[in-house]
Amino acid sequence: MPIDKLTSIRPFGSWRRGFLALVIVSASVIFGVANCGDDDDDDTGGATDFDESATALLDLDDAFTRVDPRFLSVAVDSSQVVGGNWWSESGEVEVGVGGTRVAPFDFGRERLRNMARALAPAYLRIGGSEADKLYYDMSDDPVAEPPNEKYEFVFTDNFMAGIDHFAKAVGFDVFFTVNAGAGPRDENKAWTTDNARKLLSHVRRKGYDVAVWELGNEVNGYWLIHGFRYLISGAQFADDIRKLRRLVDELDPGKPVAGPSSAFWPVLGEAPKYVMEDFIREAAGDVDILTWHYYPTQSRRCPIGTRRTDKNSNIDPGVLDEVGVHGRRMNSWRATLAPGTPVWLGETGNAQCGGEPGISDRFVSTFWWMDQLGSLARLAQPVMIRQTLSGSNYGLIRDDDLTPNPDFWLAVLWKRLMGPSVLDARFDGASPGVRLYAHCTPGIDGGVTVLAMNLNRTRTATVALPDLTGQAATTYRVTSSDLYARDVIVNGQSMELPDDGRVPDFPAKTTADAGTLRLPPLSHTFAVYEDAGAAACALGDGK
Repeated sequence: MPIDKLTSIRPFGSWRRGFLALVIVSASVIFGVANCGDDDDDDTGGATDFDESATALLDLDDAFTRVDPRFLSVAVDSSQVVGGNWWSESGEVEVGVGGTRVAPFDFGRERLRNMARALAPAYLRIGGSEADKLYYDMSDDPVAEPPNEKYEFVFTDNFMAGIDHFAKAVGFDVFFTVNAGAGPRDENKAWTTDNARKLLSHVRRKGYDVAVWELGNEVNGYWLIHGFRYLISGAQFADDIRKLRRLVDELDPGKPVAGPSSAFWPVLGEAPKYVMEDFIREAAGDVDILTWHYYPTQSRRCPIGTRRTDKNSNIDPGVLDEVGVHGRRMNSWRATLAPGTPVWLGETGNAQCGGEPGISDRFVSTFWWMDQLGSLARLAQPVMIRQTLSGSNYGLIRDDDLTPNPDFWLAVLWKRLMGPSVLDARFDGASPGVRLYAHCTPGIDGGVTVLAMNLNRTRTATVALPDLTGQAATTYRVTSSDLYARDVIVNGQSMELPDDGRVPDFPAKTTADAGTLRLPPLSHTFAVYEDAGAAACALGDGK
């Protein structure tokens, strides 16, 4: 990618343990903006002169790969759960963690529960930077304050009960990140299990259900969050996870253990410390799921920026393609060092540090969101966890009034229309601004769903699908009144959520022959071919 400016990062003063000023390359790709979508034209056929045309060949005989039915999953940050430090509404620069104290997360809101049900099945990750600052006191009379300054918040049964009841009510499976930060480490920096044992013992005793136990959050950044003393190597963390493995086998047998959730930064990749490769080499056989984190950009809140969010980063093909570079690297390490171990993108969002106000919570974000889902599914990474379900600008839902952000509506469409079986789709003649993904349609024997996107700002595109010529399709064209608006328009109808939060049906359009799709600028089209007769999508194989 072109590098067009060098940004010097000022010293952070007393950021946790303090450290010297950093200088990091910041890459920005700037290009113009256009109006968004045209809903007056047909989805297929009609006009003869288009600005761009392409052909997509689909393999309908054999599935290319398969992801988990909970592929699209969500998170509630540990900081939200306990009422910790969360990202400010102002969008001002904050040092690694949010600077605004919030009330504990209210899992009991019925509108939120109904909205979450539209995303089931899914994992609910409880994690984030504050996960490594929690002290577990599961007694009937918990302490008001943690025992020392290495912990920041007390996690009690009330919080665990709220998580468990919510997950069971909406159809989520809990994915819990256990504190591996400074608090439970001894003088040799080795992780100790005493406090985690209290948590797991309590979970078993109360009958709470945790589907996945993960150790720590972004171990490669511990030295930034917890101080230079905590430069944890991949080999060291492999020793730590073996201890969690034994603890889980004892107290919650059969449950998978995940880690190391190393952070991959835009442009740089895994940084600022390299952990993943050595960890996989040393931990193979002791870890069941390899987790990594990635955000394509950094918001204005982040004190460090390797690629700042701008108005066009979500429709820049080069930015969108980068997740595949890091995802393939993860797959390569896994294939070489731990064959067969699944790789999950355990945390992702539109922009680090709470998302970018006015961008991460607007229609423009939907292009990154759908493209990354399609890309990771093709890489056969079974689960991708979105930060967050609700809260801050990168949430699917605004937490203050439980209004859906545009990404929420697209997430529901993905859940309803894109099944876990992924089909191979090969393009001929398409520019990088035209994207297409194909999956089996959930619950329809032989059914195929195609998701096509046009990132171009002014050019219309047509995509011919010769393998589906003559096939009727139910189509959902998704646009907005403006690229930076919060409204989502499906087939000309603005989507509205009723007061109870139950997601309505989307307005559908039937086309007799959808062998060619017409894509207006800055639009998505989902096309469902119920009678495709795809052998790869025959029911009876868990599709």
